[in-house]
Amino acid sequence: MLKEQVVRNISAKYKEPEWLLEKRLESWKKFNQLDIPKFVYGIGIFASVNDLKLEEVDPNNINDEEIVVSNDEDIEVLRFDEAIQKYEDDIRDFFVRQELVSNGNKFEALHGSCFNSGLFIRIPEGKIIERPILINLDMKSKTRIDYVLVIAEK
Repeated sequence: MLKEQVVRNISAKYKEPEWLLEKRLESWKKFNQLDIPKFVYGIGIFASVNDLKLEEVDPNNINDEEIVVSNDEDIEVLRFDEAIQKYEDDIRDFFVRQELVSNGNKFEALHGSCFNSGLFIRIPEGKIIERPILINLDMKSKTRIDYVLVIAEK
């Protein structure tokens, strides 16, 4: 089920700018070049992903989630697709500085190419957070690949 058209469909669904599609496609290319990593956590401790069937992953199968936020009104929490419309320049600056394309991990590359949901949290300058930001998502999908971007100003 995973193929380049899936990446393009996700980007088109959220009406993303061309630069973000290009970043996704860079990650997709890397995803196809990399092997599944071995997860080793010490002597004789490892996690097996032998039964993982990446071909059955369907990032197109996601419902739009309802976001409920319990926090100070000064803190802005948006779905990622809404944030890209409102704060495209800030998000592009972040993606240019950060490497969305994995430098060697197949799962990071999958995330960079196929994230299909996410949150954007903006904390304005001078804001001191006294309580946790509580966010509830209605998670009805089987395949969620979230991207969470927090921008905290000085």
